[in-house]
Amino acid sequence: IEWKDPERGLAAYTSAHSAEPGRAEANLHLGRLLWKCAASTASMAAAEARLREAADISGSDDNDEEGWLDAQELLARMLLQDGRGAEAHEILHELGYTHAYATELASLRTAQPVNAKPVTAQPVNAFDAALPRAMLAQMRRALARD
Repeated sequence: IEWKDPERGLAAYTSAHSAEPGRAEANLHLGRLLWKCAASTASMAAAEARLREAADISGSDDNDEEGWLDAQELLARMLLQDGRGAEAHEILHELGYTHAYATELASLRTAQPVNAKPVTAQPVNAFDAALPRAMLAQMRRALARD
């Protein structure tokens, strides 16, 4: 529903969140769609609040590490695209990332370190601010050499 009719999707997610405000999944989906449809600083702030709430709820549930990762990564992506790199880098560092790519979709920028450590010949764990981790994994599998 959210792809064909985002307004209806927002209404459905808002209703689900109102019914169960303490549910991580309701906060995550509402936050994601609020961000996608954001047209003002107020709607961006609402999206951020929902994503932070989703991360907090999932983080307190020992059985929802995937929900916590999803919420944290989506929040970091939103913060990076909003120009709030320092805040995003704190989250990404906590998640184990060492670099962040693609601050803006189709950006020509090079990778920016999450922290001030010098670049070494060691592999890095890079975060792509444009594509979710599941999509990147699928692309890696599809484009991998046989």
